[in-house]
Parts: sequence; C-alpha cells; structure tokens
Amino acid sequence: LDLIVKTANVADEVVYESLVNVLNPSNKYILADGRYDSGKLYKLTRTKKCRLIAGIYKKIGKLATGTRKRLFNFLQTAKGKKLYQQRSTSIEPTNGHLKKVFPGLKRAIVKGLKNVSLYWHSAVLLYQLAIIYNYQMKRPLKHIKSIIY
Repeated sequence: LDLIVKTANVADEVVYESLVNVLNPSNKYILADGRYDSGKLYKLTRTKKCRLIAGIYKKIGKLATGTRKRLFNFLQTAKGKKLYQQRSTSIEPTNGHLKKVFPGLKRAIVKGLKNVSLYWHSAVLLYQLAIIYNYQMKRPLKHIKSIIY
C-alpha cells in the first residue's frame, strides 16, 4: 500500500505522478475514480506498460481524445465493468475500514502537514502489520481492532 499525504490544494495529478513512478512492474491496471480522468495521466500510465482505468469524469463529446473514447468503450464491456467494479470491492472498503479503525483519519486530530502525514503513515503501517499477523495466525484479515486496541 503506497501512501502520499499532501494538502488539499495539491492536484490529484501531482500525487498520481509520484505513485506511478514507483509502480510495481507486474501491475497491468490502475483503478482510479473520475478525478484521474486525464489524458496526461493515461499517457503517463502507458509509459509504465500499464493501463489506467478511471471513471469518466467529463462527458464524452465529439472533441474527446481517442484514449478517452477507447476507455469509455472499454468500460461498457463485461471485462471493463468487472475491472472497474473491483474498485468498489477492494479500494473503497479498505479506506472505510481504515477510517473505522483509526477515527483520527476521518478528521485530522493533529495539526500541520508533517504531523498529519506521520499519523497517516503510522496508522497504515500498524494496519498492514495487523493484517500480516492475522494472515500468519489464520485469523480473518480485517479483524484488527482487537490487536490494535
């Protein structure tokens, strides 16, 4: 799990560029929401021999790029729908679970970017260690509150 903490005024594109630069070469797809629907990001992802699957943020009109049109058509296929639905069953529940286990992630309980970043990174590290522990102990992976508290 990669994590970058920035202030709210930093564009998602900037954060995405940092994440894609450390992408595991075995990744075939990156699943993202509509905020990542950008020609620049599609092109950047292709340079990593990977495909960005983002929700279509803006309408597909006559002036849409070929990449966006192909993505729109791909998202209408069974494979495209299945891939994009994985976001809602893997990424979003993990975000929700993290925020449930660490209530301070919903609304920062510390001030300053360094402190917020340290809080998030510590929470994610603890979360990952708890999942590894559960895996080794053959416990349900997401039963981590009892380990942390």
